Amino acid sequence: MASDGEDDAQSYYTDEGDDYTDEVDSNVDDDDDGESWDLEEEEVDDDDDDEEAKKKKAATAVDLTKIDRRYRNLSEEQVRARQDADTANVGELFAIPPGFAAVLLRHYKWSLVELQDRLFSDGDRAGAATGVALGGAPVSRNGLPLVCAICFDEHPAGEMRSAGCSHFYCVGCWRGYVHAAVGDGARCLSFRCPDPACSAAVVRELVDEVAGDADRARYATFLLRSYVEEGTRIKWCPGPGCTLAIEFVGGGGGEEKQDDVECKHGHGFCFRCGEEAHRPVSCETVRAWTDKNAMESETASWVLANTKHCPKCRLPIEKNRGCMHMTCRPPCLHEFCWLCLGPWSDHRSSEYYNCNVYDAAKANGEASDDKRRREQGMASLDRYMHFYERWAAHGKARQSAVDDMAGLDACAEKLSAAVAMPVTELCFLAEAYQQIAECRRLLRWTYAYGYYHLGTGLDGDEERRTMVECAQGEAERQLEKLHDCAEHEREELLAEVERTIKLNAILKDNDGEESKKKMEEKAGEMVDMVVAYRQKLAGLTGVCKIFFRNLVKTFQDGLSEVGPAVAAAAAAAVATAPAESSDDAVDPLQPLHQDDSS
Repeated sequence: MASDGEDDAQSYYTDEGDDYTDEVDSNVDDDDDGESWDLEEEEVDDDDDDEEAKKKKAATAVDLTKIDRRYRNLSEEQVRARQDADTANVGELFAIPPGFAAVLLRHYKWSLVELQDRLFSDGDRAGAATGVALGGAPVSRNGLPLVCAICFDEHPAGEMRSAGCSHFYCVGCWRGYVHAAVGDGARCLSFRCPDPACSAAVVRELVDEVAGDADRARYATFLLRSYVEEGTRIKWCPGPGCTLAIEFVGGGGGEEKQDDVECKHGHGFCFRCGEEAHRPVSCETVRAWTDKNAMESETASWVLANTKHCPKCRLPIEKNRGCMHMTCRPPCLHEFCWLCLGPWSDHRSSEYYNCNVYDAAKANGEASDDKRRREQGMASLDRYMHFYERWAAHGKARQSAVDDMAGLDACAEKLSAAVAMPVTELCFLAEAYQQIAECRRLLRWTYAYGYYHLGTGLDGDEERRTMVECAQGEAERQLEKLHDCAEHEREELLAEVERTIKLNAILKDNDGEESKKKMEEKAGEMVDMVVAYRQKLAGLTGVCKIFFRNLVKTFQDGLSEVGPAVAAAAAAAVATAPAESSDDAVDPLQPLHQDDSS
C-alpha cells in the first residue's frame, strides 16, 4: 500500500463511535461511516513511475481474500442510545409503549428482524409468551377506592397501580416488590404481576413510576447489560476495568474462522468465543489449549514421568529421599527397591546398591510396563513443554512490547528535541511496536495449533508440518530482527544521543569557531543517525508485515489440501521474500490496535 493512501486504509472513525476496519482483509464499500476505497482504483502520484506501480501490484498480489471485517468501539452511553433507538423503532412501528417493546425485544435476543417477523405473523402469541398485552397500557391506576391485596389498606382512587391488569396495589407495596426483584439480579427483567395467577409483565414505565432512585438505576443497568449480553451484535470488552463495548459491523469470515477485535484501550479478544485474540487459529483449538494448560502443568504426565507404582498395591510413589529402600504407606507397608521394584528382602546383601535385576531383564527382553509408561509420559510431557514454552515466551515478549509502548512518547519527544525533528515524523516507533505486539500474538497461537495438528501421524501431516514450520520459522526470524532493532538499537541510539548532547554542552562553553563547527557536525551526525534508524526500522516493519501476511494466509487457507508441490512452493516463496522494504512497497498486515484520535 502506498504511503499516501495508508491513513485511509487503516481506520475509520466517526463522532458516534470508533469505527475500525481490519486492513488485513477488508474493503470498505458501504457508506456506514467509512470512506470507500479500492486497491485497483488507487491513484499513483507519478504515472510514469513504472517501478512504483510494480511495487503496488506485487503488494496486492499477496493480499488475503477480501472479507469485510469491521467493528466499532462503543461507550455505555452509545450502547444505551442504540438500545433506545431499537426500542423506539419497534414502538413506533407497532404502536406499543417502549416498555412493551423492550420486553419483546429481549425475548427475541434483541433481534429487530426476528421480532418483526413474529409480530407480523402472530402478534398475539408473541405478546402472550412475554406477558405483554399489545393493545393495553404498561401502567394503570385505580378509578375507585380499593384495598391493596398486599398490605390490606384501603387507598383512594388514583393512588394504586397495576401492570396493565386488574390487580392494583399501593405504591408502597409496589416499591417493596420492585426493590426485592431488583435485589435478585437480572431476573428482575422478567418479573410479573404480584398476583400468582397473573402473567402481566412489569415493564420499565411501572418501575420508573413506583421505585426509588437507586432501584430505578439498577433496573436500567440490568436492562442495558441485557442488550449486550443477550444480543448478538455487541459484546462487552473483557479487559480488566474496561467499560467499552464492541459492535461488530462487518462480515465474520465463516464458521471455521474467528474474529479478533480490540478496544481502544488495547484489550484484544475474539468476538466469536470471547477468549483473548487468537488469530489465526480456530476457537476450538484455543479452548482445547486453555483446558490443557489448566491441568496443573500436565499433572498426569508428571506422575507418569516422576513416580513409580508400588508393586503390591499399585499406588504411585514419588522418591523424595536418597536411599533406594522404599516403603509404601499404610496399610500396605510393602518394602521394595526403587531401581528394580523387586522385594527389598532380596537386596539385603552388601551388593544391593549394584542392583542387576534390570540388566538381566533387559538382556532377556523383559522391559517393564512401568518403564514404558514412564517413557511415554516423559515423551508426552516433553512435547507439551516444547509448544508451551514457546507459546508462553511469545506471550511474555508481547507484554514486554506493550509495556515499552508506554514510554515511546517520551522517547519520541527526546529525539525530537535533540535533532529538531517534528514528533509526527517519529511515529515509526509506535508503528513498529504495534506490529511487534500483533505479530507476537499471531506467532504465539501458532504453537497451540502445532501441538494439536502437527506430529499427530494423520494423513498429510508431514506436508502440513513442512508448510507451517517453514512459514512460522521465517516469520519468527523476521520478527526477532524487528524486535531487536526496536528494542536494543533504540536504546543504543538514545544513549548515543545523550552522549552527543553532553558533548555539545561542553563545547557550548567554548566560544571558539572550532567548537561551533564541532557542534554543527555532531548535530548533523545525530540527524543522520535518527534518519538511518528510521529507515531501517520502517523497512524491517514492512518486511515483517509481509512474512506474517504469508503466515496468516497459510492458516486461513485451511492447511487441508497441502501437497508436496504446495509445500515446496510455499518454502520457495518464503525463502525468496525481500530482505528489505519500505512503507511504499508494503501492503501492511495491520495490527488490531490503532492510534485513537477521538
